[in-house]
Amino acid sequence: MLFIRLFRALTVMASISLLTAGCSSKSPRPAVAQLPVPAAVNVNRLAAKAFEQIKATTPLDEDAHTNAHIICVIDAVIRSRGGDWEVAVFRKDAPSAFVLPGGKIGVNGGIVRVLRNQHQLAAIIAHGVAHMIARHPEKRIGAALHNRPELDLMGAVGLSRSPDSALALSLLGVPLDGGASVPFDPPQEAEADRLGLELMARAGFNPKESPMAWRNLAANARAGAILNLHAAPGDQRGATIDAGMASAVALQAQYLASHKKPDCDRIR
Repeated sequence: MLFIRLFRALTVMASISLLTAGCSSKSPRPAVAQLPVPAAVNVNRLAAKAFEQIKATTPLDEDAHTNAHIICVIDAVIRSRGGDWEVAVFRKDAPSAFVLPGGKIGVNGGIVRVLRNQHQLAAIIAHGVAHMIARHPEKRIGAALHNRPELDLMGAVGLSRSPDSALALSLLGVPLDGGASVPFDPPQEAEADRLGLELMARAGFNPKESPMAWRNLAANARAGAILNLHAAPGDQRGATIDAGMASAVALQAQYLASHKKPDCDRIR
């Protein structure tokens, strides 16, 4: 069973229900190798605390259409995953989004003015979900704690202007301004590109829009945070997406043979 909890004011939630009816520190860069997270560190709890901090310090987007469009896309992408998810839409122009362990999703409302349609937004959301499915945040945290066993990430989250707080957010997968993000490693980005393409296609979205989503972000001067976190060297992203495109197109066709096409753009 899928349950999405939208972190919004009640008045905005009511509007959305009507619209959607029927629809940097120089810390050591973690190595790619998988290192176990110490038993004392609960990554889901760490992510939940980080998400609460972000919600407490970032204004929420109260535009009902923006919220409805974003929720519609997210619902379609994660429907097959099931579970309990929480989504917050923030009033920020910088196009950005993140998915944290434990099903926490944050999206800046400004992203809908950069990504041209539901398929492009689905590509970015699916990419973030793919990182979570592949447990990349856990692997990054395990590597960081291997390098710095004394690091108290749980205690650092929420501390104002703390390099370790920024490190914790970045390792979890939150894009940070000012070049403070610790990028996902190239193999992790390639895995998220492959899996994300599959996820969006299985939800009925057009995988051929994925390359354009990344191009549109790259062309936007305010997209530095998300692009720094999800950096891919050279033409790795294009090559990875091209290699998986035929399979993804087949998956989309398979889905659409027995399901309706997502129609989130009608409430954009």
